[in-house]
Amino acid sequence: MGSSKNNWSSPLVITAAATLVRLLLACTVPLVPDETYYWEWSRHLATGYFDHPPLIALCIRLGTTIFGDTRIGVRIGAIIAGAIATWAIVTLVRRWRTDTPDATPATSRAAVLIATIPLSVVGFTLATPDAPLLAAVAMLLLLVDRALAAPARSAVAFRRWCTAGVALGLALCSKYTAVLVALGIFIGLLAHPRLRRRLAEPGPYVAVVIALAIFSPVIIWNARHGWVSFAFQLHHGLGRHGGSPLARELNLFGGQLALITPIIAILMGMAVWRAVRDRNDLRADHQFVWGMTVIALFAVFALSAVRKPVEANWPAPALAAMIPLLAMADTAIPRRWFTGGVWLAGFCAVIISAHAMAGILPLPPRRDPLTQARGWDDAATRMHAVRDSLVRNDPTNGAHCHRVWFTADRYQDASALAFALPDHPFVFALNIGGRHNQYDLWPPVAASFASGDCVLLAVDDSPAGAAVAKRASQIMAMLSGASDPQQATPFDAGIAPRQYHGHNIGARRLWDIPIGR
Repeated sequence: MGSSKNNWSSPLVITAAATLVRLLLACTVPLVPDETYYWEWSRHLATGYFDHPPLIALCIRLGTTIFGDTRIGVRIGAIIAGAIATWAIVTLVRRWRTDTPDATPATSRAAVLIATIPLSVVGFTLATPDAPLLAAVAMLLLLVDRALAAPARSAVAFRRWCTAGVALGLALCSKYTAVLVALGIFIGLLAHPRLRRRLAEPGPYVAVVIALAIFSPVIIWNARHGWVSFAFQLHHGLGRHGGSPLARELNLFGGQLALITPIIAILMGMAVWRAVRDRNDLRADHQFVWGMTVIALFAVFALSAVRKPVEANWPAPALAAMIPLLAMADTAIPRRWFTGGVWLAGFCAVIISAHAMAGILPLPPRRDPLTQARGWDDAATRMHAVRDSLVRNDPTNGAHCHRVWFTADRYQDASALAFALPDHPFVFALNIGGRHNQYDLWPPVAASFASGDCVLLAVDDSPAGAAVAKRASQIMAMLSGASDPQQATPFDAGIAPRQYHGHNIGARRLWDIPIGR
């Protein structure tokens, strides 16, 4: 075995360079509304939330405690998660590569894959639950591998199973789909004749108990809130949906080609197939488990796609197993294909990063996924100015509104405006025209307003937005005790523009809804 320095220097350089790129992206690219939504969670820490478990909120809270309510403060946790995931995957590959005097080529391949695949570039920059999930799953795979390498029923194996249980618990606290990783590992162990006996020792079951203990606050939170989060995610993944099942399957696997890039995705599929076929030694036995884990994950989501669309990022935990499998498949994968795949992935990552920072692609706003992140500072500036004018301008008593409450209809708008507004006030989401979400579980604006206040509502500048404003006005009138709520009418307070490069990318119409007058 070569020196530690020789084995680690290249992966460390690659990881450091990738981390610097993610830091640059984190500082320059505006937060997307999902990130501001999770940032709002971090200001209301709890052991559970409507959409996901709480770990992403805790990561953001730790980051903003150090760096303030800034882009880097929100995203630093995701960037650290990327470094942890890279370390775990590179360590796993280094453990497997025991048959050569120098593991650097294989570990460097793993580090390069993590640094260049668009899914990991984006996933370890944006503050979403996928970042801590991938880090925890990578740690879980490493720790289970170490447990399987120890003698069965030994104290060493038991301790390693326990630490794997901690990693599984953290994964479950990141995203509920982590349970599919545990299921895949169980299927892999059960399907392998030599590893099946490891299911007879107490370690795997103690690991599950430890994971459930760590996850138990989330279970208790759900029990206290009518199991709302579990029900939402089950419906989100398994509920029925119209359309073609074939189209949904094609979208699922086509999405993987886009997020991983076609050549690397195909090579990963070949590496997984090789892993489940090759059972020559202990290393191959372990790789069989990870190959079966990948297959189990995709099988579940393929079945889900029969009923309902599956978002392309849902199988992301499989990446933690596919990267080391591909990095180890150097003799089975033509070198030129691997090199070409890495160059293509790196090129795609560079284009995505450059477009995120400078908008270099000539995409119309409606086709640009980054449109949702832009222009909120402009809208917030206008909204704040309208709030000030509503407080000042009343010829009768010097104050048209005693207090103005910022509101929006959808959670994306509410959280994005809250982050962009000065002093980051809480912006209520009415959810009249959008899906149910965490704002339904927080006190509504009606719990705060008093007679003489105003609600300043931001909605789409469209007939549908005007209808939402009318309905909101009626609801506010009813809650404030008006004699005829149906006659309540909001006042047009003008446009809050959202622009990028001189183009309108989704202006919001502001509506003034007086309370009790």
